[in-house]
Amino acid sequence: MSETEIQCYLALVTVFLAGCGLTLSLPFRKKSGDIRHTSKILPDSSKIEEFYPKDLSAAMDSALAPLGAKMQKIPFLAVAYNKSKKPLQEAKVTIKVPGKADTIIYTGKDGKANFFLDRDILSLDPVCVLEGGASYEFRIDFTTLRLPKESKLSCIPKIISVEGKEKIEEENIAVYFQKGQEEKAKEVFDFLKKEECLIEEKLGLQAETPWGIILTDETPPLSSSQRRLWPVSIEEIEKQYYMIIHEWTEVTLLSQCEFYENDPTTRWIGDGIATLMQYFFLERFSRNELREVNQRKVDLIRRCIDRGLKTYDLGKWKAGIIPTTEDERLGYTLSLYVWLKIIEHSKEGILIQFLEEAKKLKEVNNKNLIRLLTNLSGLNIEKMLKKVNVEEAYNYLKNLNP
Repeated sequence: MSETEIQCYLALVTVFLAGCGLTLSLPFRKKSGDIRHTSKILPDSSKIEEFYPKDLSAAMDSALAPLGAKMQKIPFLAVAYNKSKKPLQEAKVTIKVPGKADTIIYTGKDGKANFFLDRDILSLDPVCVLEGGASYEFRIDFTTLRLPKESKLSCIPKIISVEGKEKIEEENIAVYFQKGQEEKAKEVFDFLKKEECLIEEKLGLQAETPWGIILTDETPPLSSSQRRLWPVSIEEIEKQYYMIIHEWTEVTLLSQCEFYENDPTTRWIGDGIATLMQYFFLERFSRNELREVNQRKVDLIRRCIDRGLKTYDLGKWKAGIIPTTEDERLGYTLSLYVWLKIIEHSKEGILIQFLEEAKKLKEVNNKNLIRLLTNLSGLNIEKMLKKVNVEEAYNYLKNLNP
C-alpha cells in the first residue's frame, strides 16, 4: 500500500467516524526524511528523543485537504516503552514552545500521554521531548480528533459497485473495497450482518455502530485503537471473522455496560464474553475453524500446565494490560471456560439477564458484578474466578471439540 493510499484511507475513515460522533486512532506514516527527529542515549541506557509536532500536523493537513477539513487544535500522542517493549509509566514528556514556559506531563499506566496544540502554538515550531524510556512513539492521536461539520463526505458511507447497478448500504455498517472486490465485499457485509444479529440474540444488546471493514490487497499497516473500523487483507478476511466479532462484542459491552471504566478487573466479563461470542459464532458458522481455534486454546493450557501452573485468578486479570506471556494470554481461554460453565449450570437466558441488570448498577465494579451474577445463577462466582482449576479447564475444553 502506497503512502498516498494510506493517506486516503486515513482521511476517509476519519471522516466517517467523526461524522458519526466517533473517533479513530491511526499511526500517521510519513517518510522519515519529512519528520525532524533527534535521539540521544544516556549512560543509564535510557533515551531522550525530540519530535517536532509541526511536521506531523502538516502531513495530516495534506491528507485531509481534499475533504475541506482543517483542525484548529491538533491532538498528539506520545507513547513510552521500557527495555522489554512494555508500556512505561511516568516517562517525562516536555512540550517546549519558544518564548513560553515548558509544559510537562507524564505517561500513564498504558505508557501514553495525550495533549493538544493550537495552530498558533504550532506556528512557533515547538519541540516535544520524551525521556525516561528505552523507546518511544510520537503521532497524531485520532482517538480525540473530530472533523468539523462542514467536511465534504457523508457520515454514512454508500459503497457502489463499478457498474453502478448495485451498492452496499446499511445504516452505520459498511465495507470499503477496491475495484474487483465487489463479490468479496458482499460476502463480508453479509457476515457482518450475521455477527450483528448474533450479538443481539445472545446478549440482548443492540450491537454498537458504526462498524465496518476496509478490504485491502495486502496485510494492512493501519490499526484502530478505537476498534470501530478494521482494515483486513482480502486474503485473510475469512480467518478474521471470529476476531472481528470479539472486538465488536467488547466495544458493545464497554459502551453500554461501562465495564473497565471504574474497575479494570472486570476483564473476565468484557474479554470473557467477547471470547464466548467467538465460540458461538464459530459453532454456528464455521465448525472446522472452531476445532482449530479450540485446539490452540487446549495446547496453550497444556503448555502452562507443563510449566507447573495449577490455578489461575481471573479476578486479577486486568484490562489495559497487553498480554506478552502465555500465562497472561491464558485469561482469554480460562474466561471462556468459566462462562461456558456458568451457562451450563444456570437457567436459560442468564447472559441477557445479567447484562440487563448490570446496566442498572449504580457502581459497576467487580464486587457488585460478582454478587449480581451469583444471585442470578446460584453459583459461587467468586470461587469460580479466584481459583480456576487449570487442569479441569484443559479437560473440559479438550472434550469440547465438535
